[in-house]
Amino acid sequence: MKNTQPKPQNAVNSEKKVPSKRNIEISPEAREERRLLTAFLLDKKEELIKERNDRLHKIEIERIPLRGGKTISRLEIRLLVTSMMQDYDAAFPNTNPFFKNMFRLHPKLMGLDYNSYKKPRLAGKLLKLLTYDRFDIEILPALLVFARIDNTWITKCYRHLTEDGLDRFLKFRDQANELMKDFKDGEWYDFYAKFEQLYRRQLRCL
Repeated sequence: MKNTQPKPQNAVNSEKKVPSKRNIEISPEAREERRLLTAFLLDKKEELIKERNDRLHKIEIERIPLRGGKTISRLEIRLLVTSMMQDYDAAFPNTNPFFKNMFRLHPKLMGLDYNSYKKPRLAGKLLKLLTYDRFDIEILPALLVFARIDNTWITKCYRHLTEDGLDRFLKFRDQANELMKDFKDGEWYDFYAKFEQLYRRQLRCL
């Protein structure tokens, strides 16, 4: 005999309650993480390694804006700058006419001792103008991280250039020398105009 007793009201209601399926939206980041995890579980190591390398490459070539309006990438910094101080020969020995030419050309430096170890700040600005500013990218901020600590100079900036960076730096120095020797004493501004014309730089006239 079948049990004909009525079911309790709460039992009837519970039978009617059917869990509904929820549409859960997954963010692109979560979807990507799930896909990578699936690839890992499926032992797709080659795919993971390739994607990791692709992501690192994108980070390497990503352009970082600088205050002067230029941009730089981590890859470019690493190609030109090294954290380890290099044992290079002096880039501006007294036998090199770079400072001699500079001091005889610029009116504010004429008559001063160009061989003095402690030179006027203007000489440093002009050195930057004729050499470091010639690089296609602004690397001096990166060099200063290693060459100067707490506003105290530890070494020269060029000693933290890679070999490729140093080759370019010395080339810029020699090109400036070649051009400076063609001008007479006090003709800095004539030299400057020719320098800008040759190397197409938007330089400040110091």
